[in-house]
Amino acid sequence: MAVDVLDSDGESIQSEEPGELVCKQPFPSQPITFWGEGGEEAYKNSYFSMFGKSVWVQGDLIRIGQRTRGIQMLGRSDGVLNPAGVRFGSAEIYNVIRNFVDIEDSVCVGQRRPHDRDESVLLFLKLKANAKKTKAFKEQVNEEIGKTLTRRHVPRHVFYVNVIPHSIVGKKLEILVKNIVNGRKVKSNVVVNPESLKIYERFFDLEKAIIDEDWGAPKL
Repeated sequence: MAVDVLDSDGESIQSEEPGELVCKQPFPSQPITFWGEGGEEAYKNSYFSMFGKSVWVQGDLIRIGQRTRGIQMLGRSDGVLNPAGVRFGSAEIYNVIRNFVDIEDSVCVGQRRPHDRDESVLLFLKLKANAKKTKAFKEQVNEEIGKTLTRRHVPRHVFYVNVIPHSIVGKKLEILVKNIVNGRKVKSNVVVNPESLKIYERFFDLEKAIIDEDWGAPKL
């Protein structure tokens, strides 16, 4: 397969910077359309709207090693984090925090509301039942992210929550959480625990959520 990694201008990336996973030639398993009314338009919008009709865009963020040519998957590109112009995938954050035995689940998203000048990275942690929700533990998590990756990867805010939304096939729903904290309406028909979405609505008012967290307001 004619796989490549492209930047936002459609240029091939010659370093180990992350970019869009694309295929520049047809491949045997490539579908030719989507079934049903409007399928052709939906198909083109899904895979060929970014770089033209000859470049298949998979929708994943990747990095290609310059020495080994190995491909590192960094997560879905539609959920890419972009604070201060630094692009990276949420999978990089998850790869670090999964080593903390007290963390049961997590979701990491970007927030840029209409009045924000830049994107903020928000990390939501669901701890195990016997773990303590302390400020020191948040600092420990951020310190490990900065040490393992870079300081540019460190989330601006870390919050404790009691539930992470997942789909019926067990996938954490980053895009829904991102839309909610950015004040956009979402549909919950794919969520196995739709009541969990309500929890994230209060984080649109980020400043109040920070005060509530610091001063011990009841956690949802």
